Amino acid sequence: MVRHYKPWVAMAVLVAATNMLFLGLGGYRNALHQEFGEIPYDDLIVQESNTIGELFGSRLSPEIGDRLLAMGISRVIPEIHDFTGTSMTNIITLRGIDLERYQQVNSFKILAGRALQSGDAQRTSMIGWRLAARLSLSPSQEMTLRGRQFLVIGTFQTGAYVDNEAWISLEDAQDLLGYGKEVSIYIIPDEGILKAGDSLPGGVSVVERGLGPLTNSDQFKPLFRIIELIHHALGIAVILTLANVLFRTAWIHRRELAILRCVGFQPGALIVYLFSQALVLTWVGALLGTLSAALLFSFLNTDIVGMSLHPSISPQTVIAGLGQSFFIALTGTVLPAWWFSRLNLVHQLRSE
Repeated sequence: MVRHYKPWVAMAVLVAATNMLFLGLGGYRNALHQEFGEIPYDDLIVQESNTIGELFGSRLSPEIGDRLLAMGISRVIPEIHDFTGTSMTNIITLRGIDLERYQQVNSFKILAGRALQSGDAQRTSMIGWRLAARLSLSPSQEMTLRGRQFLVIGTFQTGAYVDNEAWISLEDAQDLLGYGKEVSIYIIPDEGILKAGDSLPGGVSVVERGLGPLTNSDQFKPLFRIIELIHHALGIAVILTLANVLFRTAWIHRRELAILRCVGFQPGALIVYLFSQALVLTWVGALLGTLSAALLFSFLNTDIVGMSLHPSISPQTVIAGLGQSFFIALTGTVLPAWWFSRLNLVHQLRSE
C-alpha cells in the first residue's frame, strides 16, 4: 500500500466522499427530527381548513372562539402565527400569545432575562435562543418587527423549531399584522368533544397539535431520497473500484501468493491479505469523511423560512458509517478473492 500509494489515496478519497455524504444525510435528518419530530403535545389545534396554522398562520374570527366555549370546551387559548420580514434573509417567525394563559400550553426554559407576563408594557417580546444568536440580541436590547421597535426582555429554549420564534402579546401581534380581532389558531384540550379530523362550519378544521410542523418537515423527504440514490450509486462505484484495485494488487503479487499457497498457506490467507488492506483503506476513508462532515457542519447552518437547521453527527450515525465502510471492504474483497481462488497455481508460478 505504501509503495503503490496513489490508487490507495484515490480510493480513500472516494470512501471519504461516500461517508461524508452518508453523515450529511443523517445529520440533516437528525436536525429535522429534533426540530419537528419530538413535540409532545396533547392538545388540539382549531385552524382555517387547508392551512398549516402552527407555522404559516390562518385567520379565525373571535366568534369561532365563542362557539368553542359554547360547545363546553374548558380551555380555548388564541394565538397568532405569522412571519415578518422583507426577504428570505431577514424573515422572522412571529407568535402572538395570550399573556395570561400562554404558559398553560407552552413549555420553555428561560435562558436569560424573564418571561412575558400579564401587565407587561406594549412592544415587549421574548425570543428563542436561536433567533437571538442569529440576530445577536440579548435581553434589554431592541429588535425591529415591521418597522417597529420591540424590547427583548428574555430568551428561551424549547429544543424544537420554536427556538427560532419571537413572541409578543396577542394584542401587539394583531395591531402589527393588521389582524383586527382575528387570530390564527385556537388551542384546545383533547376532551372528547372534538377530535382530530373534525370540521366546523365556516371552513374550520381540527388537527393534532404539532402535526403541521411534522407534515411540513415531510416535504424534505423527496430531496432526501434523491441524495440517498446518489449515495447508493457512489457506494456501488466505490465497491467496484475497490475490487479493481485489490485485483490489481493481487495480480502484481500473483507469483508470491502462489508460492505461499505451495508452502502450506490456506486459501483464506488470500482473503485476509486483501481484506486487511481494504479494511484499513475504508476505515481511513471513513475517518476522513467524518472529520470533513464535522468541519462542514461547524460552519454550515441552513435557514429555512426563518428557521435555522443545525445538522450534527450523532454517535449512532458514526457507528453506522463504520459499518458501511466494513461492508464496502468486505464486498470489494469478495470478487477478486473468488477470481484468484480459481486460478491455476502452476500458471501463477510460471508468470515470471
